[in-house]
Amino acid sequence: MHSVLHITEVIKGGIASYIDELYLYHKKNSNIQFHFFISQQEVNELKHVDKKLISTFEKKERSIFFFIRYFFGLLNLLLIKKPKVIHCHSSFAGFFVRFIYLFKILNRPTIIYTPHSWSFMMDVSNFKKNLYINIEKLLSNVTTKIICVSKYEYEIAVKVGIDKNKMIVIYNGVIDKISIKNPKKNHFNKNFINCLFVGRLDFQKGIDVLLSSFSKLNDSYKLHIVGEKVLNNLNIENNDKCIFHGWVSREDIDFYYKNCDILIVPSRWDGLPIVPLEAMKNSKPLVVSDIGPLKELLNGKNGLIFKKGDINSLLDALNRIPDCDLKAMGNESRQIFKQNFDSIITNKQLNLLYEKYVS
Repeated sequence: MHSVLHITEVIKGGIASYIDELYLYHKKNSNIQFHFFISQQEVNELKHVDKKLISTFEKKERSIFFFIRYFFGLLNLLLIKKPKVIHCHSSFAGFFVRFIYLFKILNRPTIIYTPHSWSFMMDVSNFKKNLYINIEKLLSNVTTKIICVSKYEYEIAVKVGIDKNKMIVIYNGVIDKISIKNPKKNHFNKNFINCLFVGRLDFQKGIDVLLSSFSKLNDSYKLHIVGEKVLNNLNIENNDKCIFHGWVSREDIDFYYKNCDILIVPSRWDGLPIVPLEAMKNSKPLVVSDIGPLKELLNGKNGLIFKKGDINSLLDALNRIPDCDLKAMGNESRQIFKQNFDSIITNKQLNLLYEKYVS
């Protein structure tokens, strides 16, 4: 049986879903076996992967000491496994894997790289953007194929000079299965317009913009927030318009999608996040910022768009919700999901890519 070695750093959230569903598909439909390099602290984020297929490293806060330990742990794994195909996920893992082979420390295998959002798409200084661009261009020389999870990711990479012949667009996908688990207490009151945010509570995800906009709405709205705090100055528990649910497992998350009226995705930058796909699977309309990947989820009938980082623009979009046919918009979301973002579609495309290089 042929194997593919998956290299990661942080998987909690979208990448964990991506890997779990990839594993389930290939377990049933392929002669390809996977092995995974995952942090010890996040092994349990993978609900379906056989733990015998996982090698681990100890995850610490990023520091020079963690970088050194990660580098030598990865190097040792590569020396032992001698993989024919490596699939690295995110810019951190992508850097270390490709750095090793850039200097010909080991014989180079096929290297597949999924950035899950380019580092140069972040809101950073021009100096940092150019630095990240030049690093990605350099490391692309030892990369066999780069998987962009949105057309926007592909287009912006071509624009900055990354070889388009090395890139392919394969959308993220989620499994078309809805959990029926319900929490003990239902905080959704149908007398309100129930808006939902799911994700990290940090600057990238735009939670600050969402909270500021929500504070200006009338009392007919309720905001449900699912995620972990990253910004220490968020005071969401004491906000009368908000209900903070904390981190929710993937097994329980469908309840929140099913009971909300609309999902809000106010990201300042992103690849193609799993959260809106999960909402679309559950037939929910979207309110998204105008960044490229998120705009690819809308066809003009299933959601509203606002200017990223703009409190008043988001406020205008939220104020339009009462005049929308949310049920019809949700049905449209469901159709878009089935046509483009079902994980079966994603995993068939990934399987074709793997088979091209493992044989």
